[in-house]
Amino acid sequence: MRVLRPLKGLKTIPSLRKQVSALMSSVVGLVNVIIFLSFIFVIFSIFGLQSFVGYSYYACRLGAEPEPGAKTWTKYEADDFDFNICTPKNNSIYGGNSYKICPEKTADGIPITCGTPLDYGLKLSDDGINANAAIQFGISSFDNIAQSFIGVF
Repeated sequence: MRVLRPLKGLKTIPSLRKQVSALMSSVVGLVNVIIFLSFIFVIFSIFGLQSFVGYSYYACRLGAEPEPGAKTWTKYEADDFDFNICTPKNNSIYGGNSYKICPEKTADGIPITCGTPLDYGLKLSDDGINANAAIQFGISSFDNIAQSFIGVF
């Protein structure tokens, strides 16, 4: 209640009353701006969600798909792949071939696929996402609407 004591000064100082009333009337217009900006943020968050969901989890993986019953999908490790992030061939975000494309097979003849564990229902925590500094430990991404909204904000 002591915090509200300075408001008693509104009755005695007319210029302060004018300033507070001008401030209160501008808040009404500010609400419209906040609603408009929120709408724009949601639109771009949905666009980012549709365009970039899971793209940072794509990596060159051994085999066409994970082995049945496996918790993880083994990554293909090579010196010429930075952070082991690749782009699927059907992905048009980077114009098809402008990012990293996995080799067809290993030297042993094992097929290599650019894939994400999300496509097969595997947990990202088992894949080591929380320890990968190349993708900010999985924190900043477009994987759900809340993270998308924060990223656009």
